[in-house]
Amino acid sequence: MQRLVSMVRQAYEAGRFAQAETLCEQLLAQAKDDAQALYLMGSTLFAQRRYDESAAHLERAARRAPKNAAVRLTLARALKGCGRLRAALQQINRSLRLDPDGREAVEVKADILDASGEHEQVRTLLEPVREAYSHDAAVAYYLARGQEREGRRDDAIALARRGLAPRPVTEPRFGLEPDPSPTRVAQHDRAQRRRLGFFLGQLLERAEDFDGAFGAYETANLEEPVDLDPGPYHRLVDALIETFDAELLAHAPRAAHGLEHPILIVGMPRTGSTLVEQILDRHPLVHGAGESYVLRKIASGLPLAVGSADPYPLCVTSLDAEVADRVGREYVQALRATGPVAAQRVVDKNLANFENLGLVSLIVPRARVIHCRRDPVNTCFSCFATALDWISFDYATDLEAVGRRYLEYERLITHWNAVLGEPILEVDYEQLVDEQEAVTRTILEFLGLPWEDRCLRFHESSRPAATLSQDQVRRPVYRSSVRRADRFGAHLEPLRRVLGGA
Repeated sequence: MQRLVSMVRQAYEAGRFAQAETLCEQLLAQAKDDAQALYLMGSTLFAQRRYDESAAHLERAARRAPKNAAVRLTLARALKGCGRLRAALQQINRSLRLDPDGREAVEVKADILDASGEHEQVRTLLEPVREAYSHDAAVAYYLARGQEREGRRDDAIALARRGLAPRPVTEPRFGLEPDPSPTRVAQHDRAQRRRLGFFLGQLLERAEDFDGAFGAYETANLEEPVDLDPGPYHRLVDALIETFDAELLAHAPRAAHGLEHPILIVGMPRTGSTLVEQILDRHPLVHGAGESYVLRKIASGLPLAVGSADPYPLCVTSLDAEVADRVGREYVQALRATGPVAAQRVVDKNLANFENLGLVSLIVPRARVIHCRRDPVNTCFSCFATALDWISFDYATDLEAVGRRYLEYERLITHWNAVLGEPILEVDYEQLVDEQEAVTRTILEFLGLPWEDRCLRFHESSRPAATLSQDQVRRPVYRSSVRRADRFGAHLEPLRRVLGGA
C-alpha cells in the first residue's frame, strides 16, 4: 500500500491528476475506509476542480482522522469550491485549533472570509503578519483588496507591486509550513504571484492605465508554463463533429426516462454565464448547482458502459437505449441531489458541456440548453485578463491561443445548431446588459417557467457564487464590461488577427 501511496504523491506533484486518481482508486479498492487513501483521493479530485466529489471523500477522511489538521484544511478548500462557505469556515477553524501555527490554514481562512464578504475580519486576521511578510504575494493580495474597497487605490497598487517584487532571501513564505519541498515552494509562489498580478492589472485598468494593466495581465499569464499546442483540441472537435452527424442523431437510440430537470448553460468563460445562473436561481422552481462534472465523467466512462474499445466520442455508435436511459438517470439524479426537492429544474453551469451536447440529446433529450455568448474579442480578452484555472483553461494564458480556442468552440456550436433537433437558446451578454427584463422573460419562456419578479433582483441573493464572477453578481447589471477590449488598442492585434471576422 505504501508503494501505491508514494506513486500517488509522485503523480500529484507532477500534475498528472488523472493518473493520481486511478492510483487512488486502487488504494481505496484495498482499503475503502483508510483515512490516508480518502485524503489523497480528495486532494486529487480538488486539483481537478471536482469540488463536490472532493468534499465527499474528505468528509469521510475527517471522520476517520478527526485530529488531522491537513485533512480539515483541504476539506475547507473543497467546501469553499462547492460554495458551502459556512461549512468551509467551520472546518478551517477546526484545522487552526488542531494546529494554531498553521500558516497555510491562516491563508485559507483569509480566502474563505474574503469570499464570504467578511473583509474586516480578513484585515484583522492578516494585519499582525503584515510586516513579517511584507513582500509576500498572498498577504499583499488580501490587504490590497481591502485598500481598494476603502477607496485607497494608489495604496493598493503600491502594495500589490511590493508583493510582486523579488522577495528577500531571509523572508519566509506566508501560507507554507516550514521546510516545504522545492516543488511545493515553486507551485505556491507561481499561484500567489499569478493571482496578485491579475489583481494589479484590474487596479491599473480601473485607474485607466491600460498599458500598465495589459503588462500586468501578460506577466501574470507567464507565471504558469503551459503547452499551447492546438492540435489535440482541434482533433477532438473534428471527432465530435464527425461522430455526432445528422445521420447518427436521426437514428441513434435515446433515453426514455422523460426527465426534464437539467438546464445546461454552455459557452466560453466570461460571457455572463454566472449572471444567467444567478437570475435563474432566484426562481422558486429552479436550483443553481454550479459547475457539475458529472456529465464529463459520464462521457469519459462511456466506452466501459457500452463495452467498446473505442474512446469517447467514437464509442457513441455502440450506445443502446438501456445504457442511454441509465446514464441519463444518473446525471439527473446527481444534479437533483445538489438542491431542494421542490426544484423542478436544476442548472448545470459547466461551460465545457458545449462539447457534449450531442451526448446530452441522447441521454437527456428533454434537457434545455442556454448558450451564453459575447463579442468575440471581448470574450477572449476577458479570458486572458482573468485568473482562470490554468489547468482547465491553459489556452487563456496567450492571446493567440485563446483566439484559436474560440474558433474551435464556434465551429462546434455551429455544428450543434445545424444537427440537433432540440432548440438552443442563445443569450447575448450585451443584450442582457441593455434589456435585462426582456431577456429574462425570454429565458423563462424558453424553459416553460412562470414569470418571477425576483429574477430581476438576482444581486440580492445570499447564494454563494463559487466562481471568479462572485463580485459581479453581488450588484445590479452594469455596463463597464461592454466593449472593454476597445481600451487596449494595439495590444490586442494578435488576437484580432486570429479571430478575423469571427
